[in-house]
Amino acid sequence: MTSPARRPWSTWAVGEGATIASVLQAHAHLRGILLDMPEVASAARRTLAVAGVEDRCQVIAGSIFDDVPSGGDVYVLSNILHDWDDEDATRILSACRAAMQPGHQLLVSEAIVSDDNEPSLAKTVDMQMMAIAGGVQRTLTELQTLFGQTGFGAGRTVPPGLLLTVAL
Repeated sequence: MTSPARRPWSTWAVGEGATIASVLQAHAHLRGILLDMPEVASAARRTLAVAGVEDRCQVIAGSIFDDVPSGGDVYVLSNILHDWDDEDATRILSACRAAMQPGHQLLVSEAIVSDDNEPSLAKTVDMQMMAIAGGVQRTLTELQTLFGQTGFGAGRTVPPGLLLTVAL
């Protein structure tokens, strides 16, 4: 196996800064801040360096429950809420809400569980999240309830229904 510093960019795992690195690569005028647990923050620094965007992204090692930096225009939670039960997901959204100014946006990327009885990847991930992390994949209604409880609007989905935009 090759070392992490030599892996091709396309093979970096999600959760190591891949989302923000991709955004910054695609939009050279943007700057970013990545907040993640200390053990993930160091891996994210390597990801950003390999992607060539480390000069435009500050990495903060901290807790999303209480260390959300203020001053951003857009806040992104990419596959974060599904790791947590409703109480902790509410704490995360509340911390984001407290850091945000009116008119700024929260983008939430989560697989949304459908209300029907048809098989789906989101439902499979839901069972995995419950068994492994104690989290839950949610329906759109369940996510909108969490948003409402934390001072966000109901949000809107962007096709194919995996990205929610919530305005403050």
